[in-house]
Amino acid sequence: MDGEPQTGPASQPPAPRQTSASYAWPVALSLLAVAGLAGLSFWREARAAAAQAPAGPQVWVDPATAEFGQVPEWVDPRWLERVRAELARTPPFDVANVAFLAPLQASLERLSFVERVERCTLSSEGDLELELSLREPVACIPARGDYLLVDADGVVLEGRWAVPPRRAGAPLPVLAADPLFERARPGDWLVEPEHADALDVALSLVEHVTPAQRAHLGPLVIDASAARRASLDEPGVRLTLGGERQALFGRVPGCGEPGELAPAAKWRSLVRALELFAEDPVAHDWSLVDLRWDRPELVLVNPPVPEVAAVPARAPVAAAPERNGRVRDPSRPRVR
Repeated sequence: MDGEPQTGPASQPPAPRQTSASYAWPVALSLLAVAGLAGLSFWREARAAAAQAPAGPQVWVDPATAEFGQVPEWVDPRWLERVRAELARTPPFDVANVAFLAPLQASLERLSFVERVERCTLSSEGDLELELSLREPVACIPARGDYLLVDADGVVLEGRWAVPPRRAGAPLPVLAADPLFERARPGDWLVEPEHADALDVALSLVEHVTPAQRAHLGPLVIDASAARRASLDEPGVRLTLGGERQALFGRVPGCGEPGELAPAAKWRSLVRALELFAEDPVAHDWSLVDLRWDRPELVLVNPPVPEVAAVPARAPVAAAPERNGRVRDPSRPRVR
């Protein structure tokens, strides 16, 4: 904060000085003196009348008193405090002095969570009309022991969180840890391909999975470091869920690769796998699910033991006597 917001001007600025109208020079030299005396008398009367007339009221604008309209539920309350601090930096100004509006707009547009200033104008009553377009968080990144929010464009937003914040009842997905995140600051852009791929997966999650289903999924970490090397042997994007469960997602949404399963089908399979676990946490507890196929493959923690059909015992074979009276061992091979 930069001190208490100013509530009004320290002193009223002086009233603007009145100036007299200019006069044309008289044509006849003989009328010069008379015209000069008449002009001087008129100027004195006009100045005296201006001094006696009451000054018109001055309208002042105090940006610190601006009111916010309806605020989306996902807005970090600390963002509103930062906006108020920026407004308080601009001292109150006369409504006629609109030169203050341009620097005020520029200061607001420098805030990481402000995408653009839609309107920064004065109404006919002298009220400051402010309309901001804010960046909506879609994921977060781990940085220096906390989490930072990022929007769909990959812009790092202001504010640190001890745990991933919730949106519509579900925690925001986390992009897998990267040493580059340790240097991230509000206003930075994530430009690495693997970061953009992970954001695409996060946006696909919001598009194809309902808030209730996302809440059921719980914490989700997206690792897209191998997304562009996906093949039969390389699973591409990996998702980590609660309980250290892994999900193989394959390529990123919209990759355009022939034969790649639609992302909506992959998310349905993941939701169904968690529903199976909820139905029977013992028999259907799984450690990995491969979402790349029409019929996803589950790796169960406790796979069922295959049943072996019972084989009836064979009757003992009676020993056959040999010709010389000795008993032949039926287990020994016979030489023919």
